[in-house]
Amino acid sequence: MRREAEEWVRQAQEDMLAVHSNIREEKYNWACFIAQQAAEKALKALYADQHSEEPPHSHSLRMLAADGVPPGTEVPQEILEALAGLDRHYTISRYRSSLMAVPGEEYCKADAEEARRQCSKTLQWATALLREKGS
Repeated sequence: MRREAEEWVRQAQEDMLAVHSNIREEKYNWACFIAQQAAEKALKALYADQHSEEPPHSHSLRMLAADGVPPGTEVPQEILEALAGLDRHYTISRYRSSLMAVPGEEYCKADAEEARRQCSKTLQWATALLREKGS
């Protein structure tokens, strides 16, 4: 695994610790946002490893996944579904105008736990691909 990819993965793993901490603190909207960010970093690790360059400044998880996998590799449907769930948190978890309500008051523990599961699946999938390529 390229050094840059390893650094992206390490930060994604660090972000997952923040997801757990925010769930414990009942900051569910922040847990969801950080889960989206952790998944984004895992996908940027794939991109950096695959293309030997900095990943694009994009927050679209599905685009990053499609552009980051090795040629001939398909993103599993389960991962695409997880990414779709996480993608929505990039904006609505932080901005009132997206929900027409205060995000911190609209998110619940179930939302945060689901985002945590989706992110965990994404991290596991991305790191498995990186290990396979490195073998």
